[in-house]
Amino acid sequence: GSSASIGGGQGLQSTDASKALAEMNQLEDKVKEAEEKVKRAASQSHHYVGLISKFDTLKGYGFVSCPETFKRFGRDIFIDRESYQGARIGDTVVFSVGFNKKGEVRACDVQKLNEVTRLKQELQQKKQVYMTSLSRSGMNVQTALDFIQGKRSAPADVDGPSFK
Repeated sequence: GSSASIGGGQGLQSTDASKALAEMNQLEDKVKEAEEKVKRAASQSHHYVGLISKFDTLKGYGFVSCPETFKRFGRDIFIDRESYQGARIGDTVVFSVGFNKKGEVRACDVQKLNEVTRLKQELQQKKQVYMTSLSRSGMNVQTALDFIQGKRSAPADVDGPSFK
């Protein structure tokens, strides 16, 4: 655990932002945990956990992205309207892999994972709260995004010389 110390409220991160960040990190762990649990259960019954990445309601089909199936098939998995019922883009789903008449891979037996989906949506909201509190504290949004995605370390030493 790295402890980025926030210099007596002088730093870029206001207390709001650091509180939001802490909540966000906690929730991120929760999401990972929930997903891992589901993935373990799924893999025992030859199912996968993925995310509905695209869906064209007019054409009646879309795609599920999943790292495990991508490794196997080299692409996102086709999902049709019947399998898609009640799901939305961004939803986390459990599915098995089948093949259509042409031998193309497709998602079967698709079930929406309400719990994981809910946690992920909550996480998105938390990220937005965090971004809002950061922009109030004057941090550049791109910096904040990089920061969230771990591209740069906590902006502890950005604001001028450090006083020893």
